[in-house]
Amino acid sequence: MERVDLMERTYSALLLLIALVGSIVAYVVFATPFALRIEGANFGSTTVYVHVSFTNYAVVQGATVYFIGMSSTGQTLTTTKTTDVNGDASAGIYGIMWDSTVEGQVRVVYAPSNYDQTKSVYGQSGSTTTLVVNDVSTPAYTLTVTSTIGGTTNPYGTSSRQGGELVYVTAYANSGYKFSKWVLNNVDAGTSNPIKLLMDKSYILNAEFITTGGEPPLPTSYTLSVTSTTGGTTSPSGSITYSIGEVVTVTANPQSDYTFSKWLLDGVDAGSSNPFRVTMDKSHVLHAVFSPAPMTYELTTVVKDQIGNDLQSATVDFVGKSTKLTDENGVAKESFESGSTVTVQASFTKQERTFQASKTITIDTTKTEAIVISRQFYWAFTIAYTDGTEPNGVLTLQGTTKNVTANVANGFAEAWLDNEVYSVYFHASPETKVGSLAPVNDGSASYTLTIPTSTTTSTTTTSSTTQSGTSASEPAPATPLFGEVKLSFLSLYIVVGVVVAVLLCVLAYALYSFIRGDDS
Repeated sequence: MERVDLMERTYSALLLLIALVGSIVAYVVFATPFALRIEGANFGSTTVYVHVSFTNYAVVQGATVYFIGMSSTGQTLTTTKTTDVNGDASAGIYGIMWDSTVEGQVRVVYAPSNYDQTKSVYGQSGSTTTLVVNDVSTPAYTLTVTSTIGGTTNPYGTSSRQGGELVYVTAYANSGYKFSKWVLNNVDAGTSNPIKLLMDKSYILNAEFITTGGEPPLPTSYTLSVTSTTGGTTSPSGSITYSIGEVVTVTANPQSDYTFSKWLLDGVDAGSSNPFRVTMDKSHVLHAVFSPAPMTYELTTVVKDQIGNDLQSATVDFVGKSTKLTDENGVAKESFESGSTVTVQASFTKQERTFQASKTITIDTTKTEAIVISRQFYWAFTIAYTDGTEPNGVLTLQGTTKNVTANVANGFAEAWLDNEVYSVYFHASPETKVGSLAPVNDGSASYTLTIPTSTTTSTTTTSSTTQSGTSASEPAPATPLFGEVKLSFLSLYIVVGVVVAVLLCVLAYALYSFIRGDDS
């Protein structure tokens, strides 16, 4: 008897342990955020501070910084900033958030150093994070050294120099001449020989010589020095001697992802004509400036009617850019530069009737935009008697908001209908209801009637209707109210409640059994 009592107590204790474990499991499973487990990811934002410097830790001013995140619909979100005099730029990034940490990317572009790198960043949602970029190589600058008649220099011509490099240039006079002075970027730079230059930018240095009698020599030719920034080349390039008065044609050739911006002739903006013509009335320095091409994004337009039907062969006018026809899915695409504002005009023509809609869109990322055209639907009707006779008469379509009439000639009629339910009547002798329909697209309907006689009091008909994309003799049934069910937080809490209730029942039974053991 005592052994049986011990077994009952053991069984009751085991049930109590199961109830407690079940309660803990239910809490862990259901107390965690439902949305994270249902949707798979949350989204948040963080502010990113970016500091850009060269490898020697000098700050980089004028670098382009792209802050790249992601919207909750999967679209790329990009904010563009430029580093200030301290090498800093900042912006917010919106993106996927795991355990309250937001993930994004930062792209840094600095053309003078040919630097273009993308780095991942992570930051707490609602907080800030800092990204230090210090691997930008020092930029390459151009040193162009020329001289008048009567001497030369070492070095001479055009060469590429690293930023911060110290360069010594020495002037050497020919027999019968002597060194007069240096001219640096069209400014008198004195007579120190050699001259010392710190390459903190591009320089043009000219050594002037005069005869030992003090008069400058008369030139017979001039030198044209052609240079360029990163992102392209010129033809010709380098330092070339030309006859006095000769006209030289120079062409700028941008690389992919770069565009030609302008010419600098002797340090002065000379416009963007390409090719460019230089008259050799003196020695000149011509500099071609190239810039990174602006970012472009693709705009996808989907043209639909008010029902949601894709409109194939609709005309889409991307105003000022191109005009295209939509494909079988109602889609037309075009690319635009970031920051541009685009007006899109869409039109759809059916049976010589045109319906239109327009939309203005700002391009800041890759986008898909729907353009909805409100229109009526074209329907064609054919009516015949069983003996093949094609009657004349009037077709009346009685709608829920308005009626439409169409003349029937030799068994054919046509009408423009709205999206509502119509009862269709053929007015001859006698009047006959031939069917009903609910247009959701363009379509056609055919009706076959029994030949009326003087004794006929009612008429039977055979009918069929066809719409683009559907075929039916009666209006399509409405979508069920609960055609798609999605688990809500409320229903989850109900499930939790049921589980907890069952566990409490088990716990109560265990306690009851335990107490009963004490009583016995």
